[in-house]
Amino acid sequence: MTIRNGKTEVPAEAFVREWMLSGSLDEVAARTGLSRSHCQSRASMLRKAGVPLKVMANQRTIAKRLAGLVELAETVSEHPPGRARDDEARERYALLERRMMEAAERGDETLADALRDAMDSIWYRMSDEDHSRLNGRGNVSLATPSSDSSASSERGEK
Repeated sequence: MTIRNGKTEVPAEAFVREWMLSGSLDEVAARTGLSRSHCQSRASMLRKAGVPLKVMANQRTIAKRLAGLVELAETVSEHPPGRARDDEARERYALLERRMMEAAERGDETLADALRDAMDSIWYRMSDEDHSRLNGRGNVSLATPSSDSSASSERGEK
């Protein structure tokens, strides 16, 4: 990266490398010495030219999306435990978890991490039974509780 006539010049190869190694537009700007808007327009130009640059998480957009979800998590933690509140907490946890997984699938790790943090306050208010239920999702048991008794009854045994 060189400075010519008071302006920072970044070769395309260096810009692409910094873009792909950075986690946000702000980080690209800091690493290259270019403005955020310059980085954004340059990335757009490179994409139009066929360069497959990753989609960068926009910190401002993340903050806006996250504000409502954090508020949602905090409202649950303000209420005393109770059956209705427990059901509501599980529903809100599931909603945040779903949003977190969607963000992770899109490659938006910044939002996914922030959602994981927001889920913590709900998690710590849940019962051990809820934790066991949530941790056990996806585990499949192939044995049935009455498999031994049904096999012996088919053979006529008692």
